[in-house]
This record gives sequence, C-alpha cells and structure tokens, in this order.
Amino acid sequence: MIELEKEKKFWLGKDELKRLGWKVMPNGRAVDQPNFWFASEKVQNEYMSNWSPTMTDEQLAFSWVSAGGLESFKAMERAAKENPHDSRLGEWRNMQKVAA
Repeated sequence: MIELEKEKKFWLGKDELKRLGWKVMPNGRAVDQPNFWFASEKVQNEYMSNWSPTMTDEQLAFSWVSAGGLESFKAMERAAKENPHDSRLGEWRNMQKVAA
C-alpha cells in the first residue's frame, strides 16, 4: 500500500499527458484501454488503483469493466466520428488496425 501512495503523488498533469500524446495514464503507465480518456475521472481512478504490471490482458479487461469502463465506449466512438484525428484515440486506432 505504501508504494501505491507514493505512486499517486507522482501523477502526471493534463499538460504533460497531452505533450506525451495521451499514451500514458496519469500514473505514468501506458494506456491499455482504448476508451480510457473518454471515461469519467472516477472510472479512471478506480482502474488505475487496481492496475498492476503483473496483470494479464484478461485481468486488465476485467478490471476495466468492473470499474465501469464500458460506459465510455459510446463517447469514444462519437469522438472518433467527429474528429478521427483526436489525439486521445491512439489506442482506438490500434484496436481498429487489429480488427482489420
């Protein structure tokens, strides 16, 4: 728990996240959910608090769904239609390439 508390103190601000192309979460870890930036702050925080580098893709997906992450898919798809060049859509674009 001490490590998690230290990690929370090192969270990146919005300016830094934007500079990095929205490729990392505020905790400095790589974004691994395509709709992460379209989720509420509450969902993002819950997901990050449960995130661990030892988790499998399946565990990460379950954690994202448990945090309420599916709710933001519509917002992400709407943003993609309105502006396909939105820098927050990087993981979504990767997902589209895999699907193709």
